[in-house]
Amino acid sequence: MLPAPPAKVLHRHRRPTSHVHPDRTLGGLVAWFTDAEKCEYFKKLANVAREEYEDRLGFLEPVYDAPLATSPSPISIKPAIAR
Repeated sequence: MLPAPPAKVLHRHRRPTSHVHPDRTLGGLVAWFTDAEKCEYFKKLANVAREEYEDRLGFLEPVYDAPLATSPSPISIKPAIAR
């Protein structure tokens, strides 16, 4: 017989709140998304769902300072594609 799985542990990977990540980085995006005052989607989530998002996003903390990829808007490249 296998032992029971350990109880779920949340927040062990939660991002530190004292560090501010610059805009246009993964950490900046995570900070915006997990701020219920700025992100309507996150604000509407149940508390348990918010905690789970924060826990899962914490796994990405080592790369929070990575810049987000930028690409041209599909509207701005449409004329070039049509030629």
